[in-house]
This record gives sequence, structure tokens and C-alpha cells, in this order.
Amino acid sequence: CEIMQLYTIGLHELNPDGTETRDEFGRVIQTYTNSDILSNARIFTGFTFTARRGNVEELFRSEKSRLDPLRIEVDKHDFFPKSSVDGNWIGDRYPLCVDLPQYHFLKLGAKYRFRGSSSLPKAHYNPPHWDSDESIKRFVLDPSSDLHQQLCNPGADGSCNFAQTVTLESNMACYGKECRVDDLDVVQIAPGAFYEYIRQPCVGLSFYDNPKKVITGFSPWVRQVGRMHTHAMCADPRTAVAARSCCGVSSSDRALYNYDFEYHGERVALATNLDQCIADSGTVCDPRSMIADNPLVNTRPVYNYPYPSRNTYFWTDANCTQSVKIRGDGMIAIIHEPTSNPWFYDDTVPFVDLINTVNFISVTWERDPMTFVELYPSVNNTCGNGACSVTSDDACLCSVEISETSAFNLLPSREDVLSLKIGAFDPATFSDADVTYTVFASSDDVEAFVSSDSETIGATSTIFKVVDEFGEEVFFKNMKSTITLGGLYELRNPPSFMDLVRIELRDAEYEVDAFLMHL
Repeated sequence: CEIMQLYTIGLHELNPDGTETRDEFGRVIQTYTNSDILSNARIFTGFTFTARRGNVEELFRSEKSRLDPLRIEVDKHDFFPKSSVDGNWIGDRYPLCVDLPQYHFLKLGAKYRFRGSSSLPKAHYNPPHWDSDESIKRFVLDPSSDLHQQLCNPGADGSCNFAQTVTLESNMACYGKECRVDDLDVVQIAPGAFYEYIRQPCVGLSFYDNPKKVITGFSPWVRQVGRMHTHAMCADPRTAVAARSCCGVSSSDRALYNYDFEYHGERVALATNLDQCIADSGTVCDPRSMIADNPLVNTRPVYNYPYPSRNTYFWTDANCTQSVKIRGDGMIAIIHEPTSNPWFYDDTVPFVDLINTVNFISVTWERDPMTFVELYPSVNNTCGNGACSVTSDDACLCSVEISETSAFNLLPSREDVLSLKIGAFDPATFSDADVTYTVFASSDDVEAFVSSDSETIGATSTIFKVVDEFGEEVFFKNMKSTITLGGLYELRNPPSFMDLVRIELRDAEYEVDAFLMHL
């Protein structure tokens, strides 16, 4: 509240001449409301002090530093979308993570940060003992690969000259096992020399087509059955957020987890997992039990309630339904309803469970033109006159229909492009991918790039390039995404930096940066 009131936007909207803007009734227009305060306060959850320094703080026996910036404990940070003070979303104008080019870790702008002799990343959690455990499989770059040469930066004698940060200035071809992964974590260049890949900022839409069930955790061992998983939720099958598992290799209803992985901590998209299993005469399934592909390095823990970022999820082929729960005050919760396992009961992850969730977010509902009252389903209108169902705690549960349509069929103006909400990656990063982009049409202030598989401006894959209000070149995707609840109530599909399956510190930091830039 103090950041908004005193240091950025103030209390009331102003005209260019500094006078207060007023509505049709002559009232001043507030720049933010209590709802905005509640939403934006969630951005600052998880902040805590860093450790004390060995200087003046030592003299005062302080246990924490009051000189250094605060750090984020990501498991205490709110994972859900946050609305902005202008009625939009924090994350607007950022590209979608599902639009990352294949092998994005080899593309123009990819960033690597030197970790020295530590193999542990800073952007997300890996078990600390991995750093000294020689049985852990690391992603060691082949000296013949272009990425190795770029990160090593060899001198005349062939020895590496490591830079603190390396940003790729052009697209590179994948080499060897680089071509078999969907994402990178930490790469080893030489003995005792590691770089961490820092993915560019991007967001995910809260609701997506064809959600699939992912599973985690394990229960006590059962004779003649093995260990069963305990928790499940939905994941976007296009994203690299879950680990490999494969059924039908050792038995038809048992899954090998961490199956034939390229490195510990690896995450892949469902298609990558499925292709690998099929090639080995297996498949992806919702298993009766799971067993480690390599029992010597078992990385599958019990479901971690206090620290969700430490849970590893595995792909299944089972479907998962997303819905929305609406409280009496109009705030909504994102609900996941995974298909039940055919052999036993598995719990839904608590923060997306219909009964257990306490995570509600504010949204912008349509208002009655006469009374200005928000229009949303509640028990007072029998949940939209039956459009949604009444829950046991007197809320409404609504089904979700997703609509993704193109915004423009012809070359738009710069002002029209700037009204779009979904950003895009630089078309140059797709120059050596399966899909390439070329300039199809342009004006004095707009360029339209169309993909090789569409060749029309009217496709949702079209990318527009313009200069924004601050003089920066930016890219937008020609797409609008909306959700319809119960077939009656329409909302914009909320973007979020945080992926509910793979919760990472990097994304929490991106979210805070985006909020500060928004103000």
C-alpha cells in the first residue's frame, strides 16, 4: 500500500495537467482499491531477511542482515495469478512459456550464470546432497558442442576462460544429448565448473486445453504391489514441468520413474516422455505403483506439504479437469479434478483441491449497467440459475470452457497492437526451428511476422513488432484467451508467472519485477 500511495501511483488518477480525473458522477477515481491491496500484497509474500554479515551486525549479535536486500522463500510465496491496479493482470504483455522455441536454451538471448564448483542451481530447488554425491547424473556438455565452446571460451592454450554471465548472441544447433532434452538446469563444462541456465521471463495461462494428470509422493511399501503415489493435480502437457515415467517395461501396471533420464532433476513435456516410452515398447499410464529406474539414486520423496517446490511430479496419460470455485464475495479459486486412479484413492494437491483450497484471487466481473453491481454466480442467485453447482460450503463450482482466437485478421495499427495482452518471443529465436517466422506485412510502426505453417496474419501464431510507450521494441501474439464459466460468465484467462506444478524461485523474482515495472 505504501509503495503505491507514496512512491508510485498516488491515491487518485490524474489528467496530464495534474488535475484529478473524475467519473460521470463527478467523483475522483481511485488508483487502487482494497481488492488491489489484497491482490498486490500477495506478491510480497515469502520475503525474509538474508543472513547476517560478519561485520557490524556481528557486533550487535544480529541473526539477520538489515543492510542487504530481502530474499524470497518461494514456498511461502503466493503461487496464483495477481490482478494489477488497472484491472488487468501482472504478467500481461509477457510471452507464453508454451511458445518457447524448441531448444530455447540454445537460442538468441539465452542466459547462463556461472556457478563455479557448485552444481546446485539458485533458481529452483535441488537436494543439497546432490552437490557432493558422485552418483548423481549431471548434464555434461560435449566439448564438440557449440554451447560448450560458448561457455568455455577457450584461450590459445585450450583452457576455459569462464565469464560470470554468458548471453547467447545467436541461435545454435543442438549436439548429441542436447537434442534429447526439453529444458536445461545446470550444465557441467569441466570438472568443478558449472553454469546454470536462466530461462527468459514468460507466463502460463491458468487454464489450458487437454490438461493431464501428474502424480507425486509415495506411500509405504505394500507387499506384491510396491509403493503407490499419494497426490495428483493437472499440468499442461506442452510444458516441461514433470519427470519421465514409463509403464509396460517391467509390468503393465507399474511405472518406472526417472526412466532413462538425461540428468537428475530433468523435466520434460508429455510428448517427449511418451515418444521415449513407445520407442521402448512401453507407454505412459496412471500406475498401480512406481519403482525407480535406478534404485541406487532414488529421488522420489514423500509429498512435501510445507515445501511444494521440492515435490517432483511424473506424467500420466490420465485426464484432469480444471474448474473454478467462486466465493460469495466474487473471488475465485482454481480447482483441479484429476481422474481417479483405477486401483486406489489418490489425494488432490491441497492448494487446488475443491475442499481444502484457501487460495482465492480477485477477478474483474461484468457489472450491471444500471446498478454497477458485479454479476457472478453465488448461492443468492442459485449459482447463476443453475449454470454452476452449489458446493458443500455454499460456494459455486463452475465448469470452464476455453476460447483462444486471433485478435486481428488484417495488419492492425500500433495502438491496436498495444491493446493486446499476450506477449511473444522475438521471431529471430525461431530461425532454425521447425517453424520459422518471416515478415508478411508492415507499416510505418507495425511489423507482422507469420509462421511458416500458417502464412496468414489472421493466425493466432502471428507476431507483431512495435515500439511501446517507453520507446522499447516489443512483440505481441495475435491471440485473445478467455474462459467461460458454466457457459454463461466470461473472464479473461489469467496469466501467471508461477507454474503450480514446478514452483521456482526464478519465476517468483520475475513476478516481483513485473509488478514493480507495472507501477
